[in-house]
Amino acid sequence: MLRFFFFLCFVFLITSALKCQNAFGDQEGQPYTCPTGTKYCFALFSKDGLIERKSCDGFGLCKKGLGTHYYPNGDSVTCCNFDICNNVPA
Repeated sequence: MLRFFFFLCFVFLITSALKCQNAFGDQEGQPYTCPTGTKYCFALFSKDGLIERKSCDGFGLCKKGLGTHYYPNGDSVTCCNFDICNNVPA
């Protein structure tokens, strides 16, 4: 019974690590942040529908190049622990 419980916990941890999360912050001029440890954040731009990958720093701030990137209103930012650019449905 104890083994089964640990197995369920392990499965839950794996599935939650792969799940995408919405980034925090919707206000104009505010940085979008992801949970600490997130590897990637992705912007889905509402105007053209393009997906742009951003890496996150160690504290979860979405980065563009060497600086923090601020997304305007209407853009949706997603935090993931895998590269969604290779997992986007056609």
